[in-house]
Order: sequence, then structure tokens, then C-alpha cells
Amino acid sequence: MFLAASIMKIKNVIHKGLRRFIETDDASGLQPAVVPKVRRMVTFLQDMEREDELRTMPSWKAHLLTGDRKAHGACL
Repeated sequence: MFLAASIMKIKNVIHKGLRRFIETDDASGLQPAVVPKVRRMVTFLQDMEREDELRTMPSWKAHLLTGDRKAHGACL
């Protein structure tokens, strides 16, 4: 039996430093104090298989956006 995994993917990052960090693991565009937390968040988000996994991290305050960005989500 073949099981297909649907992996969640980060689709768009506006912040140049964060985008570089995600794409190349270059943290030079981020404040050094936040790099460990951002690394954990990005790793978790890239490894997620289902949206409801975000509920296991209530401190991130994950939420869906409204208006013209209704199909997108955000974390604080």
C-alpha cells in the first residue's frame, strides 16, 4: 500500500532576512536573540502535515487572516 503525505509548505515570506534564513539557513538578516525561536518555528511549520497541528502551540497565536487575505494564516 502506498501512502501519500501532504506536507505543509511556507509559500510567501516578505521579510528579506527571514526569507534568506528559510531558504539558505543564513541568519545574518535576523536579530541574534530571535534566531533560536525562529529556527524552531520554521522547522515545525515545514514539518507539519496538517493545519490543526498549530493548535499544539498556543503561544504562537496562530490565526487565519480576513479580508482579501482570507485563505492565509499567520503566527505571532
